[in-house]
Amino acid sequence: MDNAWRILNKLVSLASAILILLLVIGAIFTHQVRSNIFELIDALTNQGIVGFLIACSLIYVMRGAPRDIYKIFQAKGFNKKYWDSL
Repeated sequence: MDNAWRILNKLVSLASAILILLLVIGAIFTHQVRSNIFELIDALTNQGIVGFLIACSLIYVMRGAPRDIYKIFQAKGFNKKYWDSL
């Protein structure tokens, strides 16, 4: 059971790192991604306490993404070295 939780945690970390990378790359190159990010932030701030709780949960889920992105660059891609470092 512990192994299953570890694999699930690694998959969530991998997914959040990929999501952040795609958002950063998309925000650099396309206006549509930037406008979608701004609309999401605007929608969350206008929803009051529910928007605040959702924003906090999104930040909590993505808290390890910068560390994982750094590990991707250190391992030079998605390989066994990266998977073992998660």
